[in-house]
Amino acid sequence: MLTDAAPDQNPELAGQAALLKRAFAVFDAQCSPPASGQPALSVLAPWLEFLAADVEFVAGNAQALIGHAAVAGYFDPLMPVMSGAVHELLTISPVVGPKNAWTVRGILRLRRRRDGNNITPIPFTDTLFLNAEGRHIICYEVRFDPAPIGELFAPE
Repeated sequence: MLTDAAPDQNPELAGQAALLKRAFAVFDAQCSPPASGQPALSVLAPWLEFLAADVEFVAGNAQALIGHAAVAGYFDPLMPVMSGAVHELLTISPVVGPKNAWTVRGILRLRRRRDGNNITPIPFTDTLFLNAEGRHIICYEVRFDPAPIGELFAPE
């Protein structure tokens, strides 16, 4: 069950929380099922529109990826082996301090393309920074245990 920390009486916060929910829903829709054989840049184009053109994407301790093409490249190896993605959002909370910064906690559920089976659910905590207008993600920090991702590639 999703709990929002964006008070209903603050339309700016409510609007930003709604934008983030839509971004996760669009990602899931584009990946469930993903178009076979197409690069992530094409498959994820509707989701990438939520990200600024020069977005900084940081997964774990990896080096930051800058821009839509680099972010899509992160997902390219996953597209051929996954048949679905569902982000179960648990909380969306504004970060105290920086303006337009949010923490999203949830569970990522992925399915393998070859057999349609679910892999181990992946708890995640993402920190997202929106531009001054609150309309595009300018920095996207992803934190999760990547071990279950290997199940997508495991031999039969």
